[in-house]
Amino acid sequence: ILTGAVLGEDVVLGRGVRIGERAVVLAGSVLGDGVSVGAGSVLGSAGFGYERNDEGGWDSVPQLGRVRIGDNVTIGCNCTIDRATTGETVIGNGTRIDNLVHIAHNVRLGPDNLVLAQTGIAGSVTSGRGCIFGGQVGVADHCRIGDGVVIGSKAGVQRHALHPHTHYWGNPARRMAEARQINAALTRLPELLRERRPQDKT
Repeated sequence: ILTGAVLGEDVVLGRGVRIGERAVVLAGSVLGDGVSVGAGSVLGSAGFGYERNDEGGWDSVPQLGRVRIGDNVTIGCNCTIDRATTGETVIGNGTRIDNLVHIAHNVRLGPDNLVLAQTGIAGSVTSGRGCIFGGQVGVADHCRIGDGVVIGSKAGVQRHALHPHTHYWGNPARRMAEARQINAALTRLPELLRERRPQDKT
């Protein structure tokens, strides 16, 4: 446990855990064996949960769950993993999380996922085994991501389910082959517009 790190009440640490400088592990969080938490990361913070009140403002929804980190998980610097509203936010065994990643409440990442920098995963997302999230990927809430899915950098995942062992890219994320076709067509858009625009009569 390195300089300035903070552990809350009832935190459970497995064997061989490393907590980096100024990392914070909040109350009730459970870390398995061999977990490494990078400097400045926060585990177990309150999820972003609000509901409208009668005056049109926002009232907080209590976040009563916890975070559970599996064995041999690596969490980079300045990441945030929110505790569940109820139940658990879960990071599966062997998952690797890069710097500057946000994982919201009630997310359940499967084992051996790879999550690259600046990715944001919204509440109640689930993923299978061996998924890869490229840099700056955004995943909408309640999406279901099958085993072995690869999501290309800067993709925006909005569809409810991603099929196993499939590559996705683009915003909104589509199967890689379709996304490449769309991207190629977009490069020809100025030419196509010139062809379709009525000729200047002057």
